[in-house]
Amino acid sequence: MKIEYKKDLIMKKTLKLITLLIAILFTFPSNAQSNESETIKYEANWKSLQQYKVPEWWKNMKFGIYFHFGPYSVPAHKTEWYSHWMYVDGNPIRKYHEQTYGPLWEFGYKDFIPMFKAEKFNANEWVSLFKQAGAQFVGPCAEHADGFAMWDSKFTKWDAMDMGPHRDIVGEMERAVKAQNLKFLVTFHRQWLYAWYPTWNKNTDCGNPKYAGLYGPKAPKNAFEMAKGTPVYVPDDKFNQDWLNRLEELMDNYNPDLIWFDNRMNLIGEE
Repeated sequence: MKIEYKKDLIMKKTLKLITLLIAILFTFPSNAQSNESETIKYEANWKSLQQYKVPEWWKNMKFGIYFHFGPYSVPAHKTEWYSHWMYVDGNPIRKYHEQTYGPLWEFGYKDFIPMFKAEKFNANEWVSLFKQAGAQFVGPCAEHADGFAMWDSKFTKWDAMDMGPHRDIVGEMERAVKAQNLKFLVTFHRQWLYAWYPTWNKNTDCGNPKYAGLYGPKAPKNAFEMAKGTPVYVPDDKFNQDWLNRLEELMDNYNPDLIWFDNRMNLIGEE
């Protein structure tokens, strides 16, 4: 976690948190309005967005927690990137997966979803623990790079309400966080889904169009890149629109105080 401290001109008490966890935090004006009485009206251009003013409550935020919780919690092996590395030739996680669950054409990532029941998950207990730790803003990873939505979404059947736990995890966390008077954070990493899986490889379940709702669209073999420079391959308008639809659904239905996008945002078209 990188934290930068900035004192005001008269050396008052306020410490200003300007970065959260690992990457760049993007906050949306519609979810974090300033305390000014006049509502700012924004247009779809960078100059207009420069009107944005940081809300007063955010200036005093020093510590927050978000967590990864999803189908990758079933194998719970090494990393939340399990769903990616299990398909990479030569990776130790690929070897572990095949030794434990069988070859990929018999047991793919989708097969963890029925095993992800979350029967002991209690949002109120989790938030109480985070609050005791001193967190001021708390929330779940609403969708990791694996393509599985942790809320009740109308845009996909591959979500925690329709499959796995059959529970709206994001909704339960929202109610618990707000009931304990903390600020509600959600993280949204869907841009990472593009080429996260080897959708070009028909020797795995990822290459089966039947499961494209989870694994994403077919992408070129070498399309997966870390968040460095200008990507060689980018998703199409359909992927972009789906990304935006889910984001707007999160904002409209759960009203988070702030949203964290992780990185690799350069895959999403500016429009």
